Formats: sequence, structure tokens, C-alpha cells
Amino acid sequence: MQHEQSGLPDTSYQEETPLLGTFIHTDDKPAMLKKAKDFIRRRFPNVKFGKIDPIGFSKKAGKDNEIVTFGPRGGESKIFLSGGKGLQKSFTHKFSSALGSRSEDIIAEDRDTIREQRQRLIEAEILLQQAETLSSQREEEKKKVEVLRR
Repeated sequence: MQHEQSGLPDTSYQEETPLLGTFIHTDDKPAMLKKAKDFIRRRFPNVKFGKIDPIGFSKKAGKDNEIVTFGPRGGESKIFLSGGKGLQKSFTHKFSSALGSRSEDIIAEDRDTIREQRQRLIEAEILLQQAETLSSQREEEKKKVEVLRR
């Protein structure tokens, strides 16, 4: 049936049906929570989950597929951005001490440390080379002195 004025199909009779994509089987939930924690751990390798509010699936109607933290008074806070591509800024800010340093920061710090240690190694090798040169010169001087004594 066409809508009389616009020529578009008449959709006024259609009911809204919930998408099946929002349904998560109870057996799959533990694995999904583990994946969520692994996602957080990849971004924050030193995370202490014991210092973060309990993590689980939302108990709100229509949002039962969202992974949230449960506050002490029963409130819920989303952890992930829509599409699951990142963490909510409110989550990372609220639990910054429990999350620890970001993996990117740790990697950058390690890279700087490695760079510094390489530089120290180069300097130490130069000093060793100079010491060996001085030692060989000293040996030659000793041999000359021995020759002169004879």
C-alpha cells in the first residue's frame, strides 16, 4: 500500500520488533566479560580489577547487552564506546589509579629507557677501547724499560 501524498510505502501499520542482535545467550556472557577484561588489560597492562567496581551486563531493559560497572549504590556506568572500539572517558577517568599506565605510555617509556641504555653502552665501549689502548701503550712502555735495564 502506497502513502497517498508522498508515494512512499505506508509503514504506520508495522510494529517495532526488537533486533535479535541484542540478544546474548547466558552461556556466552562469561566469555564476553573475559574478552572485555582482556580488552582493558591490553590497553592498561597493570590494571587491578579488584579496585574497579564490579563489571557485568546491564540490568536495564533494552541495554542488557552492554557491559557496565556497578556502583556501590547499584548505579551502572558504561565501560565501552558505542561499537566497542574504545573505553569511555568517564570510565578511564574514574578508575585511573586502578587502571595504571596506558600500554602506549609504558612502551614509550621502555623505548626511552632502551635508547638511554644503548647510549650508555656505546659510551662504555668507547671507554673500554680507550682503556685497552692505554693498557697496550703501558705494556709497550714496560717492554722498553725492560730492554733499557738489560
